[in-house]
Amino acid sequence: MSKRLVAFLSIIFLSISLPVLPVNAAVKAGGACSSAGITSVSSNKTYTCIKSGKKLVWNKGVVVKSVSVSSINPIRLAAFNSTQAFKCGSIQSKFNLKKDIGPNFPKVLQDKVDSLLEHDMKCFNDFFDRTVELRVFYVYQTDDDFVKTVVNTAINPSDVGHMNSVMEDMKAKKWGSSGMVGGFVNWSQDRSYITMVINATENFVWEEKYDKLVTHEFTHVMQQMYRTKLRSDEAGYWYRQIPGYFMEGGAEALGYIFQAKSVDALNSQMQYAENDMSRDPASIRFKNVSSESEMLTRMKETISPADDGSYNIQYPIGGLISEYIIGNYGFEKYLKLIQNTGTYSSFNDNLQNTLGLSQDQLLTDSAPYVYTQWKVALKY
Repeated sequence: MSKRLVAFLSIIFLSISLPVLPVNAAVKAGGACSSAGITSVSSNKTYTCIKSGKKLVWNKGVVVKSVSVSSINPIRLAAFNSTQAFKCGSIQSKFNLKKDIGPNFPKVLQDKVDSLLEHDMKCFNDFFDRTVELRVFYVYQTDDDFVKTVVNTAINPSDVGHMNSVMEDMKAKKWGSSGMVGGFVNWSQDRSYITMVINATENFVWEEKYDKLVTHEFTHVMQQMYRTKLRSDEAGYWYRQIPGYFMEGGAEALGYIFQAKSVDALNSQMQYAENDMSRDPASIRFKNVSSESEMLTRMKETISPADDGSYNIQYPIGGLISEYIIGNYGFEKYLKLIQNTGTYSSFNDNLQNTLGLSQDQLLTDSAPYVYTQWKVALKY
């Protein structure tokens, strides 16, 4: 095994993170853009970058056509309806929250994250069986000293390298002239509290579709709290309890479904995310899947991701598997699967006791849905 893969796997096994989300700056007709032909969806319009004289600008945009509910897969509709029926609470009594805000982190972004985080804490307060010690770090790309003296001294040692890489990538504008936002969650160095890091570049502009970021990371808080029943950080043991498709895919599904304002919005956002992730060169074998049986083979690779391709694709493929669970068994049952983490000897036993089926049965049953939705998304 190469040193690069060893380092890569160590991050996967010990840290739960969300890939950075590249975004365009606020798009409006006539505004500057970076490359002719690229498109961006904003305020229900699809804008295309065109050349006007010597400049590259966004055109007037085309209104995105509304998707009729009848055209949306019944499983996705059922997942949306089941999640919408979940009754949120109004208190956050089980949270001891501490916030560490980088000196350059914009107040407008902080307020947005605060609002979304408060909403999730209130909604899921009763989900937890004990107090949640949570420390959140707000990191901007110019907060170097803050990262060195505050963040890296608190987060898990396995995350320090990841945090430093994120800072380097932001400064290098790895995502071009567009901005990005990302985050990750893990236990602190002394395991006395859970850490959540939210990081953003200078030119990041928050849009409604990025509300899912906070819920994605909050889902990892939920997973980590029940992970305390596990007394081993050994990678294989972790994935036997929470497979990759359930860990990252579950966070994706809850983020999109829980934050969606309508089933139309959920449909378009999920399809966009799936299409975007399929473009990664490492994921080419997933993009070229040509049958349900082949998709099932690929889905099994996301149980314990062993390379870049299966690691990257656990997000969109896992999101579809989780959506299938919620659509068929309900949101409450999905939450129960998280609560049962560590209660049983494996995720297979968890599924058997919670849903009445094995992991093989789950993946086999969900493969037709995953394959169909994946193929639709690739045309999005």
